[in-house]
Amino acid sequence: MFEIGNALREARRRQGLDLAACEQATKIRAKYLMALEEERFEALPEPAYVRGMLRAYAEFLDVDSAPVLEEYGHRVGGSTMPAPETIHTAPSRRPRPSGRRPRGGRRRRRRLDGRLAWLALGSMGAVGAVVWLG
Repeated sequence: MFEIGNALREARRRQGLDLAACEQATKIRAKYLMALEEERFEALPEPAYVRGMLRAYAEFLDVDSAPVLEEYGHRVGGSTMPAPETIHTAPSRRPRPSGRRPRGGRRRRRRLDGRLAWLALGSMGAVGAVVWLG
């Protein structure tokens, strides 16, 4: 059985790092890093966050993250990634060519609507001024 905590702890010690330095570099709290090294997964947030922490910490320590995540998946009873057939994405309204960003959009329409409103208001003011002076 692969020991996640020992692998991470030994890699950290080989590099001469303490938890504070790892916390600074990975932006993961030291208490969470300690829980990872002690394999106290119940003291950590949701499994999705733990997977991200494990991946980031392992990569920081130059440890292959694949076996770490695989072992974690076995222990918590879930896989590290959902199977491709279970990944669902919302269909887009219309397909767009890849590599291009959509043009226009809501922001442009709002800006155009605002400009049209000011143009109409200005036109009404001009007509009112002509009638009043006329």
